[in-house]
Amino acid sequence: MCEFIDVDGNLVTVREYTMRIFEKMQKETEDLLNKDFRETKISTPAIYEQAAEECAELAHALLKYARIMRQENPTPTKPIETSQNIVEEFSDLCLCMKALGINSNEEIMNYKLKRWINRLTDRS
Repeated sequence: MCEFIDVDGNLVTVREYTMRIFEKMQKETEDLLNKDFRETKISTPAIYEQAAEECAELAHALLKYARIMRQENPTPTKPIETSQNIVEEFSDLCLCMKALGINSNEEIMNYKLKRWINRLTDRS
């Protein structure tokens, strides 16, 4: 078993240390998502602005990836970099939505999926 001394001078396993870091990150995320804590640090309108910026950045990354896929309008960006950027921007947007208390709606998503399938089917 691999053990080492943590920053507090305790002998811990890698697993224990990893779990501590994970728990600390989880607590920080919960604090940010806690409305009372969050509103002392950043206003709700500022989070809406940030969410809009993240939407724009996600749209930019998606358009860049479409350019790479189509290969009509060359870009020096590599596909792996762009796909990682898409995941990062989507994650940023999801964090903003969580901070605002906005969640996806399964019923709406199912309706939209069925409508999309019908449109694709009707095209042929």
